[in-house]
Amino acid sequence: MVFRRSKLLIFVFFMILLALILAGYLYLYPSNSNDIKTIKPGYGVVNDSQFQIESGWYQDFSTGYESSAKLKFNGSTDEGILMIMVDQYPDQSYYKKAYDDLSQKPEWHVSSSGTSSMEELSVKTIQVTRDAGGETVQYYFFQKNGKYYQILIDMPTSDTAELFASERYKLDQTVNTIIRTIR
Repeated sequence: MVFRRSKLLIFVFFMILLALILAGYLYLYPSNSNDIKTIKPGYGVVNDSQFQIESGWYQDFSTGYESSAKLKFNGSTDEGILMIMVDQYPDQSYYKKAYDDLSQKPEWHVSSSGTSSMEELSVKTIQVTRDAGGETVQYYFFQKNGKYYQILIDMPTSDTAELFASERYKLDQTVNTIIRTIR
């Protein structure tokens, strides 16, 4: 009888231990269905905004989606050259600070800036180039539906003019689609 009681006690002890381990795991690594958004093909998402993307582009979730959506091109263009980021700022002050900070980075210089109308919105554009060469970033800042956004095209190449000339249509079309459809 004592032998049977000790077996039962050991069994109960291991069950409690197993329950504690499971509870600890669930506490440290909660299963939250909102952690990964389900996105329809041809769409991207940043924070609480969804937008369409052109054929050949896909969202890379390695950086998440909470404040930035990283888009890569899987067509004929070298993936190492083209990357688009769509950022959503929490409010106008963060948006303005991001725009103002672009001209104050010591290792970058502004190669062009201006304001244009795209998809019936006023869009501020600014292009910065790394002083050491080898990288140019084109930014588009705009406000839509009370939200503040930035789109950037990162081109880590020494011949940006040639890249823009050969890929201008694809890039413009992609940026216009994002601006037109973001909600």
